[in-house]
Amino acid sequence: SASEVAALAAGNPNTGSGVYVLGSALNLSGDLKIQSGELRTGNAYGVTMSGSMAVGGGKLTSTGTVVFDGTAAQTISGSTLFQNLTKSVTSTGTLFFDFRSQQSFSGTLTLEGTAGNRLLIRSTKTGSASNLLLDGDIGTQWIRYVDVKDSDASGGQTLDATIGGRDSGNNTNWNFPYTLRGTVYTNEGISNIGAGKTVSLSINGGAIAESAETDSNGQFTFITASVAHGDLLTIFLN
Repeated sequence: SASEVAALAAGNPNTGSGVYVLGSALNLSGDLKIQSGELRTGNAYGVTMSGSMAVGGGKLTSTGTVVFDGTAAQTISGSTLFQNLTKSVTSTGTLFFDFRSQQSFSGTLTLEGTAGNRLLIRSTKTGSASNLLLDGDIGTQWIRYVDVKDSDASGGQTLDATIGGRDSGNNTNWNFPYTLRGTVYTNEGISNIGAGKTVSLSINGGAIAESAETDSNGQFTFITASVAHGDLLTIFLN
């Protein structure tokens, strides 16, 4: 009933154990906890929440888009099959996935930060990978500027974080940008150039894509530039 859905949206778990079908989009300023019964989005209505989502003994049947728009860290726990899921940030944000469950996506998975503020993708337990599965036949993805750690995407599509992504370790079935490292020498590989020298990268003859300073061993690392197979790279002292 409408009153039961309103109670559920207000955070009251004691709304029975039936099936709740949304009659319009649901926008929550807080957490969504489904402890029993089933919440159906119905007619592809969306669900937007600023807090976290926990699916315990209940079930979420989503035919629309679930949007996590909170400015604080958000967590998804309990195994759920999403149609579409979106988490986008313009300032630093973190989306935690429960390592004890699996999140599956049959539609579009959107995870997006910015060049200066990557979206952090983390497991709820450091060192134990959370499980994500994007449908290999019909799933699509839009993943940009994410920093991923402890994430296992085995069994579905390889998740493509090659645009601005960062591999922070213990990830499976993810693609990340190439990390370019090197050492600058003042002669033929004998004496390194030392610290504080600027090394720049141009891709396919374009403008400078990234610059880095050498460390005390003359070493530099490019970590943000998006490089694809077959690109022509020019690395020079600037």
